Amino acid sequence: MKHPFWGEMTFNVEVVIETNCAKCIHKDVCRYDMAKFCENYQFGTSEDVGCFSCVHRHSRWNPNYPVPCFKCKFYHE
Repeated sequence: MKHPFWGEMTFNVEVVIETNCAKCIHKDVCRYDMAKFCENYQFGTSEDVGCFSCVHRHSRWNPNYPVPCFKCKFYHE
């Protein structure tokens, strides 16, 4: 996928609607370790263990052109 500002982005799985952690049966015991749980996580920085250390973090929160990317491999509604 080509983002107009961040360039080429490669996802393992396409995400139309991001995983909603609040609806997951694991929410009460979840560590929210996106680096291990997200199917599209790609290491980018050592800033954090969550979405903020992923190379896709800027495109995800871009207000003009948001690209959904978070898909938890352990998600069960």
